[in-house]
Amino acid sequence: MLELTRLTKSFGGIKAVTDVSMTIRPGEVVGLIGPNGAGKTTVFNLIGGFFHADSGRVTWNGADITRLSPHEICKRGIARTFQITRPFNGLTVAEMAAAGALNHLATIEDARAFAAEVLDLLHLGDKSGRFGRDLTTPERKRLELAKALATKPSLLLLDEVMAGLLPAEVDELLSILRTVHARTGTAILVVEHVLHAVMSFCPRIVVLNFGCKLAEGTPAEISRNEEVIKAYLGRAYEVAQPDETLDR
Repeated sequence: MLELTRLTKSFGGIKAVTDVSMTIRPGEVVGLIGPNGAGKTTVFNLIGGFFHADSGRVTWNGADITRLSPHEICKRGIARTFQITRPFNGLTVAEMAAAGALNHLATIEDARAFAAEVLDLLHLGDKSGRFGRDLTTPERKRLELAKALATKPSLLLLDEVMAGLLPAEVDELLSILRTVHARTGTAILVVEHVLHAVMSFCPRIVVLNFGCKLAEGTPAEISRNEEVIKAYLGRAYEVAQPDETLDR
């Protein structure tokens, strides 16, 4: 469904991403991890059209979308969240979700109805009349997710949606994400530093380091990869059995 072919992006004299290639199949859940500055968010921005690659190609369902704008890419079925939540302070939760739904629906009535379904799925139905500024941090994270899901994407890019959450809040959001994936079949690409969440949620993981692809594999394979351990995971994630990795 999505294919990145040797993507390269520089800012000034600094290469943020170098020759990164990867694929995502329909309905697949993939993790994208690595140290700060590894190029993860840059890859998201290249997929979503916020940056354009210096070289390489982004292919979506067989079409080259490398140079398209963010709204054109969203129309084609790719949506993303942002690490820093910025709700529109003058709109209610329901109105923000409905704005996203207008990406694929023609009337505000239909958009409101679809948005209500999304908010219920994300445990925000009882907050629909609230303003974004009045939400807690976990609720704002779920609102960010709701705005993206309301566009009805085939691929959802999650940029550190669990950052700043307490362990119990992370577990709750993981449960919600599993439900979303089960009900919608949406493919998900996850950038996240909460490693136990990535290891338990993503059957396949891609690791970046210094803008380059360092490794790719299952959580068990990644947790045993000596280069990944040295660059990012540390010895705490070196395990003896695959099932131990998934339990962490």
